[in-house]
Amino acid sequence: MLAVTLDVMTLLANVFIKLIACEMHQNDEEWVKTVVEDLELLGLIFSSLFVLELAACLFSFGLSFLASWYHCFDATVILVSFFIDVASRGLTESIGSLVVVLRLWRLAKISEEVVMGATERLEILEQQVVELEDENRALRQQLDAEPHEYLSHE
Repeated sequence: MLAVTLDVMTLLANVFIKLIACEMHQNDEEWVKTVVEDLELLGLIFSSLFVLELAACLFSFGLSFLASWYHCFDATVILVSFFIDVASRGLTESIGSLVVVLRLWRLAKISEEVVMGATERLEILEQQVVELEDENRALRQQLDAEPHEYLSHE
């Protein structure tokens, strides 16, 4: 989640710096070029990490991982983002900034996975509550069925 957040922040910072530099007619300033290049390199590093994550998921779960439209779409976003980061020079650089929208999808994906994890945990806890209530009920019935010898010791 942290990597996705940092990736989106890097992309947004890159877009904002380009917009501000363009507005102030400072596109050719050395600091602008340096910062933009560094942010693009960071974006490529994040894209590479996401591709590695995708490869690890495919290795771990096999192609069945892509059976879900959700994971399939996410894999497409990762691969398209990576391709745009690698190929973003000249004209494709403008297209590359559109990948920000796609990468925001990663935040939605992470949020969905957190919710799914919490839902699964809640289901497990609910099952444990049912089991404990059944056990409690059985123990109460057992206590009611036994003679109340323990009361005379008080």
